[in-house]
Amino acid sequence: MAVQSKRDRPRGRSAEQNWTGNGAAAVSPLHRRLGNPESPVPELGGVCSYADAARPGLDVTETVALLKRHNWVETRLTDLFLTRLNSTPEWEVKGAFSLHLWLDAEHAKWVRERVAELRHPPHRFEQVPDPGLEAFLQEALRSRDTLEVLTAVYRVIKPALLDAYRVHQVAINPLADQPTRRILRFIVLEEEEMIEWGEQALESLLSTASDEEKARVSAWEAHLRAYLAAAGGLLGTERSSEEQLPASRATAEPTLQVDWIPRRDSRLESDNNEFPPHWVYAQRERPVKERMLALICKRLLEMDVPEMMAPIIWKTREQAKKAGKPKQWVYTADMARQVWDEARHSMLGEAWLVAHGIDWTQVPLNVGFSNGLNTLATPDEAHAALYWIEQGLMPRTTGKGYEYDVANEDGNPLAVVFQDFDWADEVLHVHIGRHIVEALGSRKEAERLGEEAFGRVMEARRRRQAEEGEEKHRPWWTAFCETAIGLTPAPLNDEVMASQDAPWKTE
Repeated sequence: MAVQSKRDRPRGRSAEQNWTGNGAAAVSPLHRRLGNPESPVPELGGVCSYADAARPGLDVTETVALLKRHNWVETRLTDLFLTRLNSTPEWEVKGAFSLHLWLDAEHAKWVRERVAELRHPPHRFEQVPDPGLEAFLQEALRSRDTLEVLTAVYRVIKPALLDAYRVHQVAINPLADQPTRRILRFIVLEEEEMIEWGEQALESLLSTASDEEKARVSAWEAHLRAYLAAAGGLLGTERSSEEQLPASRATAEPTLQVDWIPRRDSRLESDNNEFPPHWVYAQRERPVKERMLALICKRLLEMDVPEMMAPIIWKTREQAKKAGKPKQWVYTADMARQVWDEARHSMLGEAWLVAHGIDWTQVPLNVGFSNGLNTLATPDEAHAALYWIEQGLMPRTTGKGYEYDVANEDGNPLAVVFQDFDWADEVLHVHIGRHIVEALGSRKEAERLGEEAFGRVMEARRRRQAEEGEEKHRPWWTAFCETAIGLTPAPLNDEVMASQDAPWKTE
């Protein structure tokens, strides 16, 4: 691929000229005569000028090679987010990882779709494009905590990826390859936003870090940059001198060890399985304000869905690769979208509570259900349980339609909008559930398996809660309602709470 390194590019020329091969054509008298002085409409649909179109730029083979490298980096970034989402305790970081997982999965999808348009079957997207690049990205996957992950992603990988995208933008003939140029413009915009968030997050966490932690993070950044330099950068065009690389963490950890236990930071109570909102919202005789608050608390709790989905996606893909039948990328892209939607639903609850002056950290955000599915169910069973829940939320009078009605009855405009989009998202998620239906062979089998797995996890939770008692699973709903909305709620019926694992299934 005729891609120049920085040291090979001629000096004294613009970045665009450096990528034109034969050099940029000057604006000729013919170009000037073709313009219409009476109606100076921009030529070539406004895509570019005649002069810009006269620069040859990359050909199809070179373009495909670059796109495949971009794709490889984006897919490895999704690996990083999937394998670190659960064990990351910082609430805001966990939410951002959910978003960035989806964005990077989308970028990979766009790039793959463009390659498929460029007459290059077989696509071989699962083939490593460069061993050096893969060694660098595998090393980054060994990041050990939040500070190291943020450093790897937002100070090393993504800035290098952004530079690679920008180089590619300049190298393109803007008319011949306008479709690639278009997707790169959107990708660059989103990568810039992700890097900006990552830098702010890292600076915030480093501001309270110890000198030892700061030194460790600095050493990890230098370690990864050495691997990146040895790979010649993300484009492979800037090979460094033959310096010996630092010892790889993969030597001591040849198989990536992933901690799937959901973590929460110190502000949040994560092991209290007492969560009355699950039943309160469905009891129509209760005051609407209490039911509305219960719904908002249920939204806030939805961060547990990304924490059950990350292992589903990762384990399912790994099993498929071992079986010699890698999952199509549409699986990752669809599932990543749902991960972000569910995290966004949690953020809706958070934003609503903050807008109403309520301290959202006072809601116990237990990890019991997600951890139960992660440990007591196979990936197919866990996905089927999620699908069974989504299906149960579809009936108009008891599911998401009922929740929307509660918001309207309460007369809260913000809640109405939040519940409206939550409802729309859940309909989409039922469609995404086709992946588990196809894997199991039928919707009936998916629902059967999902209900069985759901019941098993709930039974285990009830048993554990009874054994541990109120000392750990403390009642909190009454005091929270009194503080948040000035209402002392009626006692909950213990029989209802014990018997109705799925209150959305009943009138």
